[in-house]
Amino acid sequence: MKYIGRIYASIFKWVPGSAIFTVLNYISGAFVPAIITIISVRLFDNTARILSGEQEQSSLYLYAVLYLVIYLVNDLLHYVFSIAVNAGVYEKGTAFFRIALYEKMSKLPLIAFENSDILNW
Repeated sequence: MKYIGRIYASIFKWVPGSAIFTVLNYISGAFVPAIITIISVRLFDNTARILSGEQEQSSLYLYAVLYLVIYLVNDLLHYVFSIAVNAGVYEKGTAFFRIALYEKMSKLPLIAFENSDILNW
């Protein structure tokens, strides 16, 4: 668990923008189903009221547009999220981890690379 914590700390240190955006996207993604459910319930409730003749159709259009906007914003966020993860976290993170590994390897004496125990560890 200590190593996983170090990996997350390194990623937040090297690419904080992409890492924070990724976390915020996952948090907002958790709320989208609840918001969609609330909008759907109100949409169906207003549809039932309109069919019974109790109110006008303007509220029905509002909830239909909200429903569409939530899906469009969610899809747009997922598109930006995929770019942030691929370009920010995966590519830059891998490059920085390799640089850190190369810095540690440069401190080893060259004779250590001939030892199979060090190379296999």
